[in-house]
Amino acid sequence: MDGVAAGGPIRSDIVPGPRYRRVSMIRRLARFCLATAVSMAGVVSLAPPPAAAASFSDIGASAFRAEIEWLAERGITGGCGPGRFCPTGVVTREQMASFLVRMFALPPSSDDRFGDDAGSEHQADINALAAAGITGGCRTDAFCPRSAVTREQMASFLVRAAFLAPSDGDYFLDDERSGHQADINRSAAAGITGGCGSYRYCPSAGVTREQMAGFLYRIEAPKRPPTPLPDVGLLPTCRHDDVLTARHALDDWNTSLLDTMYMLPADYYPSDLVSTSTAGANAGHSIRRPVVSDLGALVSAARGAGHPISIVSAFRSYATQKITFEQNVTKYGRELALRRSARPGHSEHQLGTTIDVTHAGGAAAWNYRDWATHPTGAWMRDNAWRYGFVMSYPKDSFATVCYDYEPWHYRYVGRSMAADLHATRLTLREFLWRVHGP
Repeated sequence: MDGVAAGGPIRSDIVPGPRYRRVSMIRRLARFCLATAVSMAGVVSLAPPPAAAASFSDIGASAFRAEIEWLAERGITGGCGPGRFCPTGVVTREQMASFLVRMFALPPSSDDRFGDDAGSEHQADINALAAAGITGGCRTDAFCPRSAVTREQMASFLVRAAFLAPSDGDYFLDDERSGHQADINRSAAAGITGGCGSYRYCPSAGVTREQMAGFLYRIEAPKRPPTPLPDVGLLPTCRHDDVLTARHALDDWNTSLLDTMYMLPADYYPSDLVSTSTAGANAGHSIRRPVVSDLGALVSAARGAGHPISIVSAFRSYATQKITFEQNVTKYGRELALRRSARPGHSEHQLGTTIDVTHAGGAAAWNYRDWATHPTGAWMRDNAWRYGFVMSYPKDSFATVCYDYEPWHYRYVGRSMAADLHATRLTLREFLWRVHGP
């Protein structure tokens, strides 16, 4: 993975017009052949081994030290000062221009493309970059030289400079709204980026100088591309059916897709159920052993924050859920019950990893107009993911999750997956579908 840096002001980079597409065809053809070879073979290594000598005094702890040394050996960087590289410094757009001009040996240009780079020591390189068709600026007649380069912009710069081959694969979940998504996928397919996390690219984050070294090094020595997301098509619209979910083994507890259509078998009954009191919570309910440690941490953290929680429901068998659903039909009518309650086999509670909570000593959470506005509900909404628990049915998401808003219903998926979910801002149903399919 590439790592993430906090970025400065975020601006898009305009696609250059035909007037500025004057890139050397020989160089672009070579880059195209490289990208094609990467796509076909997985990994190609054309660069010399990174230099072993330390050129800079501040890169000893950098995970990109070898790439930085390679960059210096190639004459692409002289550092940020005497004997220093400033590896965690965020790359500005004007600095990026000079990196790319040196990397690709772009010819100079007498055409002054932008009106806001007159005082920049990188002006000549900015003009060369524009003349090569690699940038169209951040807006009409402007380059925004001192703004931070974002990761999504970096992908587009590299695609244009290295003439990376198109990709049919989709590699990341958090770039769906990015105007640079196609270029991000090209960069991944070419082995230049592995993202910033599991199926995440962090498109709006800034690029540090050490990350820049990594990107440029991989143009010459690509790494194996990440695994693309499965081609599962669009998320199904909400409908009621009884289709066995593909991942229904007991070990699939954090990837089983359950909704109004996909379900668990009637005999799905975990063998490792223990009392919720094992995790330091109130007794009277059962959870699976993999949940115990992080549930204990969640309960302790909530108590420490002054928002103690009480569990009001956890594991429910198929038979118990059948009774629960029938009670809801009697109470609300079938149409409303289908929005507020899962039919037997379709409930996440049957997994043994899902809890319904409320404030300790308080009324049931569903008795509030919106429990997430209660201090404890708000704390859970903002912090449960840190302990591996995600709200399955968030507010204003009925069309996506197929159930009404339930700010008390949390499913345990593990801290890593919960962090990825939190970062992508997807619902659990969307995430499971995109990453695993049905």
